[in-house]
Amino acid sequence: MKKNRGPGRPEKWTLARWQVCLWAAAVGVRAGVRSLRDLEARLGDDGKWEGMWDRYARGLVVPSGKRIGRIEMMVPGAAKYFYAGFWQLLENRAYSWEELDRTIDTLPPWVFPSLRRTAKFGRIGGSGKSAQFLQEAVEMISDPNNGIYGMAVILILIREAELVQDERQYVMALKSWAQANENRMCHPIISYISDPAFTRVASPLQEVTFSSNNSNECWVRFLKTYLQRYYAGKNPSPLDFDGLHCISLFFDFVPLEQEVLDRLVKYDRHERARYISYIKHLGIIEGNAGLDL
Repeated sequence: MKKNRGPGRPEKWTLARWQVCLWAAAVGVRAGVRSLRDLEARLGDDGKWEGMWDRYARGLVVPSGKRIGRIEMMVPGAAKYFYAGFWQLLENRAYSWEELDRTIDTLPPWVFPSLRRTAKFGRIGGSGKSAQFLQEAVEMISDPNNGIYGMAVILILIREAELVQDERQYVMALKSWAQANENRMCHPIISYISDPAFTRVASPLQEVTFSSNNSNECWVRFLKTYLQRYYAGKNPSPLDFDGLHCISLFFDFVPLEQEVLDRLVKYDRHERARYISYIKHLGIIEGNAGLDL
């Protein structure tokens, strides 16, 4: 499984800006204020310049660790949005086992305890557990206190799949990421995360190549059908390509007739679910096919 990565804006700067913006939003929500002016009235300007909280809200200034700690004492529960491990995995690049393990170490011990690797060798949580982890992580997204950890777990499993070249886990994890993007809108804080923070993770799908010829052929046919339906058959720019929507419609690495592909791509969620049940009943596809969790 190969991903072609193109040039773009300096990623670390962009991610740091989003990180500060989310922390500032978390402070405001936890403090129960309605405006930055109210926040400054409660916490002070937090610096020698007036309007520092406006700078934080726009990601223009990165707070020091001491400052974050001081604010945390006044408004508990906001610092974890700055220190959340998922920020470490948002860059589209190759990751190491050590980086994945460090991200896992940022999770509280009661969150996915079996996710930890107990040996230097071996998959995260052991083989065959990724679907269970992903389902639990997606359900966690809307949790007011632990939603941020669900995001980290899904990203960990996306990056692990890339590392070990597990195409099924990669697609399942990206489908979970797409579902997490929808579920986050019900969360009081992570709903403030910039949309590109989610869409960037799925952007390599436009150029991905799977190692298995059969899997790659299934993906290429699906992607061609998707682009024909939503982009008039043209190849959109990375900024215009909605990878989350695209992967949410991908069914499985199984050969499908073009008519079936066309319907799976164009139907909405409810029509799609009914159609999948119908073609499974007819035996057009196997009953256990499908990568939706």
